[in-house]
Amino acid sequence: MKIKIILSVLMWSIYYSIANGQAVLNTTGATVQGSNFFVDYSVGEVSTATVGTPGAMNFSTAGVIQPDTIGVNGVHEYFDSQYYLKVFPNPVSQQLTIETDFSGFHHFQFTNQLGQKAFNGVFDYSPVDLSWMPTGSYFLTLTSDDQNISKTIKIIKQ
Repeated sequence: MKIKIILSVLMWSIYYSIANGQAVLNTTGATVQGSNFFVDYSVGEVSTATVGTPGAMNFSTAGVIQPDTIGVNGVHEYFDSQYYLKVFPNPVSQQLTIETDFSGFHHFQFTNQLGQKAFNGVFDYSPVDLSWMPTGSYFLTLTSDDQNISKTIKIIKQ
């Protein structure tokens, strides 16, 4: 019975986290942030509830321990074994900065998760304004003029 309850709570927690995102209220803990990541953590039980009388058969104490939250502020990688590409911040709400040492990218395109084109333009190595786009997940594809080289990165718009 305990396993069924634990599994039910776990499945509900996973569903809720995926459907609604996650927020951490740190009563004891901190946020650690680097150039490409952040980690929220809390220590111990945030709240407890006791049901029944201690020593009785129906006595139960429940607590909530926050899971670690880890996020990525940007994407930083090499492609074709030699070229550098950095896209930040990710998730983005206003301006998306794209840095690369590959001078051949001339076009960009944002598509939604259904593959529908949301926005495209000429890539001029300046920040791209995404403040007008609806929230959601998109794929940013950078392509060269001859379309022989392309790079696709997932972007989250907040």
